[in-house]
Amino acid sequence: MNLALQYHKAGDFQQAEALYRRALACAPNEPDLLHLLGLLAIQTGNNEQAVSFIRKAIQYNGKPAKFHANLAVALQNLGRDKEAMSACSKALAIEPNNFSAYNTLGNAFWRQGKIDHAVRSFRKALCIKPYTAEIHLNLGKALKEMDKLDEAEECFKRAVALNPTYAEAYFNLGILYQFREISMRRSRTFSNQLRTILDMRRHTTSSGIS
Repeated sequence: MNLALQYHKAGDFQQAEALYRRALACAPNEPDLLHLLGLLAIQTGNNEQAVSFIRKAIQYNGKPAKFHANLAVALQNLGRDKEAMSACSKALAIEPNNFSAYNTLGNAFWRQGKIDHAVRSFRKALCIKPYTAEIHLNLGKALKEMDKLDEAEECFKRAVALNPTYAEAYFNLGILYQFREISMRRSRTFSNQLRTILDMRRHTTSSGIS
């Protein structure tokens, strides 16, 4: 299995899967192997298969928090947020500082419109792994939704600093700047309109017209 892990870490998923499956034929109830196949399935976009593999792994050994946390990721990728949140709760019960579980919870709360809960979850994730660009991005998006634009900007900038090729972070930073520019223009337009109305009223009053 060590060779399979090397291929997996190197990104050669096809070769890794072939070796994992060969090992699984000899040890069909090996939870670590089932989990690794599930993780590989997540990385290749086969989330249904990932759920199947990881659930089997948990049947044979439900103690590792990462099994539940990665199950939550696969479930969330399938849009099954309630199940994902349940898996996150199990992961956190085993390992209270599980970074992945807090990130998945944050995403689930975000989808449900519970933005304040999402912010808390993302902040907890950042307390565990403060140098993760993805979480700074997620936190920034949630803060922007709460109109905390200065904090959101800092999060997007931090994401870019940590990952200079992070296209989604640049995109969200650009949207934020565009939003601010539109807001400033609208504010200036409103101020100009208000001044015009006040000037007209002063002119009317001074002319004795009622």
